[in-house]
This record gives sequence, C-alpha cells and structure tokens, in this order.
Amino acid sequence: MPIMLTPEQECRITAYAAHRKEPIERVIDDLITVLPVISEDEDRTLELLDAWAEEDATDDEEELLRRDNALAEFKEYERQPCRDR
Repeated sequence: MPIMLTPEQECRITAYAAHRKEPIERVIDDLITVLPVISEDEDRTLELLDAWAEEDATDDEEELLRRDNALAEFKEYERQPCRDR
C-alpha cells in the first residue's frame, strides 16, 4: 500500500531515521507496531460511536449551549460526595 507523505512528514521521518541511524523502513515499522490492535468488536463499537456522534452533530448555537450546560451540571453532580446525592 503506497502512503503519500507531505514534504514535512517526509523530512521528519527521514531526520528521525538518521537520528536513530536506522533505515526509514525499520523506523516506520517500529512506529506502526506500537499502534493498538483493534478487534472486530472494538471496531464495530467505534463505528457505532462515530455514527452516534454524526447523528448528534449540530451547528445550532442554542442546542450547543444546552449541551454545554447539561455537561456542566453533570460534572457538578459528580463532584458531590455520595452522601449528598
């Protein structure tokens, strides 16, 4: 799979490989191996969360303000000790 890098990305990876005194391919392989492995179940969950986020997306200022207020209210509630709930 060919990967297109911007000139800045190419410069950064080349400089990093030179710093490590390793071939670019090894540096890229090392960077890729630290990526988490996503299971099929996790992938479906992430797709569902993305779909919900897309469904809930809005530019409506009143709705955004309502959501911000609801979040602030929830955070305030969570800061209260359990006995006060």
